Amino acid sequence: MLVNDPTSTLLDLAIAVSRLYLGVHWATDVAGALAAGLLWLAATTASYELVRQIPPTRRAGEGAMTRRAHEALAGLRLQAALCARQGVRLAA
Repeated sequence: MLVNDPTSTLLDLAIAVSRLYLGVHWATDVAGALAAGLLWLAATTASYELVRQIPPTRRAGEGAMTRRAHEALAGLRLQAALCARQGVRLAA
């Protein structure tokens, strides 16, 4: 859904009408600005919906380990294996 609250739409229309009434913009300028705003709203909403559909396990920072975290964990496991091989006990 693009607009949940009609307040923002009414505010945009009021500003557009005031610009025309005061004569500070041509009607084509106001129409173009409204069209650009709608295009931006549609693009950001579509992008948000696409990202929201990605499972959380595939998004970094939301339950998924980042590449750096995987590398750090692998390094710790290697150190633990080397210590165990030499008979050194790691502190818990």
